[in-house]
Amino acid sequence: GGGGGGGAEGEKGGSAPHPPYSAKALFRKQHLPAVKRQLGAEVSKQGLKAELDGMWLKADLGERAEFEAKAAADKARYDREVADENSSRLTQGTGSSKRARVEEGEEEEPATSSSQGEKRPFPADEMEDDAAEPSSAPYGGIPKKKKA
Repeated sequence: GGGGGGGAEGEKGGSAPHPPYSAKALFRKQHLPAVKRQLGAEVSKQGLKAELDGMWLKADLGERAEFEAKAAADKARYDREVADENSSRLTQGTGSSKRARVEEGEEEEPATSSSQGEKRPFPADEMEDDAAEPSSAPYGGIPKKKKA
């Protein structure tokens, strides 16, 4: 079982690269099959986690250093995949920006009066009858949150 993979995670259509594993997570991943065999099939996930965490705490510095190095390599893989994904997004030009469309001669649609930041209370007549009574709550029947 190797470390962080060869970049296949980031090549799926539109999915982000898998986040890097910590040294402890890589340790758990490597030791999980043996611990499952040792503890048996009926052991809970919490029991497995507790056993693996105990093993991590008891691991000597040399073994921990091995997993710290694997985690650093996985972090480098992740950073590389994120950078590759970001640069490919920039070069592909996914989603042209509003500024680019305006600069290319496309006119900007005029804003309607309701989209210019004007805040209006929620109309009570659009509320269901069994909602809070409008007289006891602000904004036409929306109950006010109580402060803790």
